[in-house]
Amino acid sequence: MGNIIMWKKGDLFVVIAILMIFVAAISGVYLGKHLTKEQAKVAVITYQNQEIRTIALDLITKEEYLYLNNKQITIQLKPGKIRFRHANCPEKFCINTGWLANVGDFAACLPNQTAIRIEGYQKTNNKEQLDGMAY
Repeated sequence: MGNIIMWKKGDLFVVIAILMIFVAAISGVYLGKHLTKEQAKVAVITYQNQEIRTIALDLITKEEYLYLNNKQITIQLKPGKIRFRHANCPEKFCINTGWLANVGDFAACLPNQTAIRIEGYQKTNNKEQLDGMAY
């Protein structure tokens, strides 16, 4: 005959406790992502460590392109996101980074000394405040 597993009261208590912790953790992650305060996303484009353009991604309504550095770099914008579309660098790491859409996302084209980062601003009483920065 097969082995029969015998459960004790303590075993059942441990299994239920582990399941409750698991459900609480998953719920916390979900609620943290979906119920956070409303943020305005801003793309900051820098060239040679100088900020050259700031774009409110929430205000983009259609696909747009920016051409930088004598068209050596093309940046593509869509509602709520931005990316390097073309660059004349050898490795194309900046292009392979893909779409930047979340606060804290970052991509750089080192040979062309160009970077894009997404910053978040808290919307409070029709005013925008920087919610945090990291160095």
